[in-house]
Order: sequence, then C-alpha cells, then structure tokens
Amino acid sequence: MKLMAANANLPLARAIAQYLELPLVDAAVRRFADEEIFVEIHENVRGESSRSARVYPTR
Repeated sequence: MKLMAANANLPLARAIAQYLELPLVDAAVRRFADEEIFVEIHENVRGESSRSARVYPTR
C-alpha cells in the first residue's frame, strides 16, 4: 500500500505513516501563480493500493 499526503498537515501525515509502519510516497506539491496545485509523484505507484491523508483545517 502507498500512503500519500499533501502539505496541509505534514506532521500529522508523518505520524499516521509511522503508526501504519508505511513510508510516505516521495512527492512534490506546489502552487502555480494562479493558485492551481501541481503534484508530482517521484515513484511508481501503478498497480498499488493507495490512500491519501487529507486533513482540512477547522475554522
């Protein structure tokens, strides 16, 4: 299984990965000038089961 995380709460994503004993996928997340998001995954995830750790801030 592959575990992916964006950059909303990277410390929490790392804690989840440590608890599950899985490494986070090597990826880069950045924004374009118009606020669009670009995600580049630096490893092969084809054919793998994957999960995304997405944490939204509360207001």
